[in-house]
Amino acid sequence: MGSNRSGVLPSSPLFTELVSALLPLIESGSCKLAGLYSHAGHSYGGSDPATAISLLNDELRALLDAATALRSLAPSTPLTFSVGATPTTTAVYNLLHPSTAASASETGALAALQATIAEVKKADATIELHAGVYPLLDNQQIATGALPRSQLSTADIALTILAEVASVYPARGTGEALITAGSIALGREKCKSYDGWGIVSPWGCVGGEGWVVGG
Repeated sequence: MGSNRSGVLPSSPLFTELVSALLPLIESGSCKLAGLYSHAGHSYGGSDPATAISLLNDELRALLDAATALRSLAPSTPLTFSVGATPTTTAVYNLLHPSTAASASETGALAALQATIAEVKKADATIELHAGVYPLLDNQQIATGALPRSQLSTADIALTILAEVASVYPARGTGEALITAGSIALGREKCKSYDGWGIVSPWGCVGGEGWVVGG
């Protein structure tokens, strides 16, 4: 699940090894196994609510598999399933407020998610949603299309980075300029909705002016 940045698969020998190492600590009361965690970092590749909803469902199903593997090794206790990257977390809005104009794929994804949530409850688990970087809303999150534009748009972006223009290059004929901010200031990942690390716009302007910060 996710982009393989961390964690182990429940089907892997390492999962069994990890749980076995924890068992003596759990039995002695030195350690409490509160739950299982998943982060669908790859959900930023989506572009619509159906994709985000489906990936949230995948997260929960992965943790159901992990819970089954865990309970075959350790005493059965209530668990918390902590799930969500920003796209999958915010996609819950579509479950709570279904659109009358939802596509067939979105309707099907919502039905599958509801069925999985029912399974989670039967598995004596509760669901915790972590919002990821949602509090620092940016264009990359908007590009996922996880929420209707009526609920999430560029007008909701609160963060603007102010940078100086250090040089301009009119002789190149490309409209290029050098600014005092690079990918470290603007983020290490490009946004799929434009080719660059940021949109250049005047102070107070919501939309871009056709310029992006390139490499």
